[in-house]
Amino acid sequence: MNIDDLAKQAVLGVEARVTWMKTYINQADTAILSDFSVVPMRVMAGHPPPAASNRPGVPTPFVVTTYGGEVVKNGVTVRAVSHSIEQLRRNGTYLLFLKPLGKEAGHFNIVNAAAFEITGDRIRPLARDGHHLFREFVDLPREDISRRVSAAARNR
Repeated sequence: MNIDDLAKQAVLGVEARVTWMKTYINQADTAILSDFSVVPMRVMAGHPPPAASNRPGVPTPFVVTTYGGEVVKNGVTVRAVSHSIEQLRRNGTYLLFLKPLGKEAGHFNIVNAAAFEITGDRIRPLARDGHHLFREFVDLPREDISRRVSAAARNR
């Protein structure tokens, strides 16, 4: 998947600090989900949800929900693992391409496994076989990716 297509599909593209909030079983009792608090450091595509606070210059976190995690139910440990994408770390910095999840404002999930761990000037795809799936991202410096995503978002 190339940068232009991904930027067009995502409602929001951000570099962000991500912190684990909770892991739980969904209401239908069919999946284990994990919620993460996302604090944008840089918005490259779209607009983050409206701020919940009136503190200028302080980014307001929003929530990203992912499949997977571990819970204890009736004394039994239950674990779910996605076979398409690594779970986000409990505390990490990522480039995320997101779409709204449900009707709740400020709640998102990841578009097409497009989550990338940021380490210094480089990113690493979390998708299984991500170096193939997102090969256009692999050898580009982080700043070049940011510029290309911003330009693609402006052209949608």
